[in-house]
Amino acid sequence: MNPLGPETALLVLIDVFWLLAVITVAFAAVSVIGVLALALAEWKQAVREQSARRQRILAASHAVLAAQL
Repeated sequence: MNPLGPETALLVLIDVFWLLAVITVAFAAVSVIGVLALALAEWKQAVREQSARRQRILAASHAVLAAQL
């Protein structure tokens, strides 16, 4: 028998479950932030590649126009 009483054991059990819930939510938040950071990095890379492609097309257009003059 617990010398502190069954209520104390129940409160400790509830506290442990709350602690596990908080840790789980914290890990989930870190995971979501990580996924968002990866998505942002991929998006930025795609924007850079698209910008470089546009610059090449613009340079080619200028070269064609210069050749026609």
